[in-house]
Amino acid sequence: MFSQALQQHPKLFDRLYVNMIKAGEAGGVLDVVLDRLAQFLEKSVRVRGKIKSAMTYPLIIIIVATLIVAALMVFVVPKFEIIFATSLKGQSLPALTQEGDWSQ
Repeated sequence: MFSQALQQHPKLFDRLYVNMIKAGEAGGVLDVVLDRLAQFLEKSVRVRGKIKSAMTYPLIIIIVATLIVAALMVFVVPKFEIIFATSLKGQSLPALTQEGDWSQ
């Protein structure tokens, strides 16, 4: 039987497909069952495609935002130290703005 042949390949055909085909074989409506399974597979492929395309834009935004934050931390924030050091003319920065142990 066709369902037994499919059962030998569980990685390709899960239990839902095998059991639906068994029911179609038993009821004599295998063609209807196969048509429904084909429609189900086509619909699931379309939904997966829509989900992937819907997630592309947010993923790009997250990557760009991460790159911007990293660039700010590497290039812009260190320049503030120079600006503050020159504007304070030898005075030390407030404790919360200095590197090191804040518990002191």
